Amino acid sequence: MIRFYDNPADMLEEHKAVLDAFPLRNGFFYLDAPAMGKTDKRNYAAAVTEGSRTLVCLNPVPYNMMLLGSKEL
Repeated sequence: MIRFYDNPADMLEEHKAVLDAFPLRNGFFYLDAPAMGKTDKRNYAAAVTEGSRTLVCLNPVPYNMMLLGSKEL
């Protein structure tokens, strides 16, 4: 299932377990998501979930898109 979030902080809260599994890689998620505020067509937060596997995505324009997935990927 693909889910887009109106508020990036909601994505962080919902997928905290996935993000916290990679403490050295999740810093930009925790820094950029609150700074984004609301999302739109260019700035978005999304998550793809299939069973126990999750891929989270944050696209804070003008910066690069960030992807981070659960260890099962």
